[in-house]
Amino acid sequence: MGFSIRRGVANLVRRGQRLGSQLSLRSGKARCSVCMTYFKSALVKTIPTCSHSYCKTCLQKTYTRAMNDPEGILPPRCCGQELTMAFAGDFLAGYIPKELEMADSAGHTDFRRRYLEILAERTSDPIYCAHCKSLGRQVFIPPEEINEEEDSAVCSTCFQGTCTLCKRSNPHTPTNPCPIDSDENKQEIRYQRLSGRAGWKCCEGCGMMVSRDVGCAHVVCRCGQDVWLAF
Repeated sequence: MGFSIRRGVANLVRRGQRLGSQLSLRSGKARCSVCMTYFKSALVKTIPTCSHSYCKTCLQKTYTRAMNDPEGILPPRCCGQELTMAFAGDFLAGYIPKELEMADSAGHTDFRRRYLEILAERTSDPIYCAHCKSLGRQVFIPPEEINEEEDSAVCSTCFQGTCTLCKRSNPHTPTNPCPIDSDENKQEIRYQRLSGRAGWKCCEGCGMMVSRDVGCAHVVCRCGQDVWLAF
C-alpha cells in the first residue's frame, strides 16, 4: 500500500512539473529546476521524460561534479534519465571548468575528450572500436552510441561496427562469425550490460539484483542490506 501511495505521489509531482513547464513555455520562458531562475526557453535544456530543465551553468556544474567525484555516476542522470552529450550539446562547447583537471592522458584539454576518458574508466563493460584497434588506435564508443538491441556499436570516428558481445568487428559474416555461439551466454552478456546501463546493482549481502522504480537513490534490499543506486 505504501509503495502504491509513493508511486501515486511521484506521478502527481511529474504531472505538475509538466504542466508548469508547458505554462512557462507559452510565456516564452522556462525555469531551471536547479537554481529556480527563469530564462528564455532557448537558454534551457528540458528533459522530455521528467520535464526538469537545466540552464547552461547548472548543466555544466552537474557534469563537473559527476566527473570530479571518483564515485560519481556517468553520464549524469536526472530521475533515472541519462544526460548524454547529445542532450547537453552546445551548453558544453568550449567549457573548461577550473575545478576539474582537464588534461587527458594525451595532454588535450577538450571537455568532450576528457569526459569520454573518465566515462570509459567508469563504464563496467566499455566498448572500443574493433576496426580502430586493428589500426593501432583505441577509440571508446560511449553508451549513447550503442544499439543494445542489435548488439552493435558504431564508431563515430571510422563509422565501423563492433559487436558488443564478442568485441569483434560487426556485422558478422561466415568468415567473421561471433565466437559466442551459445544463446545462454549471449543472454547473460546482454543482461549484464543492461543492468550496468540501467544502474542496477547486486546486493553485497545476498547477491540479488536491485533496481529502483521511484524515490531516492538509497534502496534497502529484502535481506536488509543498504544499496545505493544511480539516481
